[in-house]
Amino acid sequence: MEKPRLSTKELMDIIPSWCYTGNLVRVDEGLFDDDEERIGLIIDFWVICVENLSDEQYNELMHHDEWLLVDVSIDNGILHQIFPHNLLPVTLRVKIGETHAQT
Repeated sequence: MEKPRLSTKELMDIIPSWCYTGNLVRVDEGLFDDDEERIGLIIDFWVICVENLSDEQYNELMHHDEWLLVDVSIDNGILHQIFPHNLLPVTLRVKIGETHAQT
């Protein structure tokens, strides 16, 4: 059974909870020549408008989870249009009474 086609509004409703402007994320090392993971800051994100896509284009976009694009600021510039599967949210742990956070 084929899944029903989601609208752009429905896609906006399923954006991951960690994907918001100002959040820290780990950027997959595979995106860089030196294979080093980087921490970045989400500066913008958007959902691809799917209403005008053909069924083939829509299915391709959904199959690869490429309906959401994220811009991330890292230490040496901005990464434009990164797919969320290349990002992981950063979790900070702070002990009460301690002054240093750990990732």
